[in-house]
Amino acid sequence: MKQAILLSVNDNVATVLERVGEGEEIQVKGVSQVETIVAKDEIPSGHKVAVRDIRKRERIIKYDNKIGVATADISTGQHVHVQNVVSERTEINEGGERA
Repeated sequence: MKQAILLSVNDNVATVLERVGEGEEIQVKGVSQVETIVAKDEIPSGHKVAVRDIRKRERIIKYDNKIGVATADISTGQHVHVQNVVSERTEINEGGERA
């Protein structure tokens, strides 16, 4: 089983720790009880996976920071990246906006 890390209860994405193939189970560990989800796409190592359904125009939250906005509905287990998110990152010196 593949692994992903979730660092805040507010996060709607987790970071996968190794490449995940479509249909593989991902064990999400972090701030809450361990949860298992199934990958709906291939996800490269270090990329994000949705840990719950995310609606179009909803903010993407990672590490308790707003990092983007969904450009389409995203299902639990889907790869979350440039194909379905527009960035909201701020300049490095300013830091992110808290969720």
